[in-house]
Amino acid sequence: MSMALGQVICVLDPEEAAARDQRMIAAGADPRHALPAPPPPVLGDGVLQRAADGTRAPNVGHLTPQYTLTHEGRTAPLDDLTGAGFTILTDGTAPLDALDAADRDFLTAIGATIVPLYADSAPAEGYLDTPDGYLPHMREHEHIAAVIRPDFYLFGAATDGPGLRDLVGQLREQLQQPATDTDRASTPEPLTAAAEQLAPETKHLSAGSHIRQPVNPLKG
Repeated sequence: MSMALGQVICVLDPEEAAARDQRMIAAGADPRHALPAPPPPVLGDGVLQRAADGTRAPNVGHLTPQYTLTHEGRTAPLDDLTGAGFTILTDGTAPLDALDAADRDFLTAIGATIVPLYADSAPAEGYLDTPDGYLPHMREHEHIAAVIRPDFYLFGAATDGPGLRDLVGQLREQLQQPATDTDRASTPEPLTAAAEQLAPETKHLSAGSHIRQPVNPLKG
């Protein structure tokens, strides 16, 4: 916000200042309309998917959108259905075949919720996606799975079964290792505590404020 205000206040060019004045007058001096739009929230380095060379993978660390899903007869926003913890979104259940017993035990240990998504009709264990929800974005970028952190930021995404297993493996490794200086904290034990450390401090303010940001972090 301070940087956005600086772009409004500290204008030295007369023509840019005149354009600013016209924009603010037209907006009725309402900061919601007069100030430049802030960039979408993006995390710095930390518990995020890594590329093969060890660097941060592209397009991770973005705040994810939230859509309404239907599960076991209940229709609600994603986190109202899953609660706190890591969430594993998958295109149906087929991607889960790549996970072995150790992978599944790890996800259970950190309190992760597996959310197999379906577009038209869902089996009893499935989640019916809303139109223009998660699946269209995932399929557009050929993602079969995505891992969302407890604070709603995207840990990473996978394009195939082996990629999903690698993604879960990276998550296990990062939660079990001590945090780096960038993380600014030691990873607590057990793993459930590590997951809780990433959880948001508060829930959404109201039933009408469930959509977190109109951005698409599931791109690849």
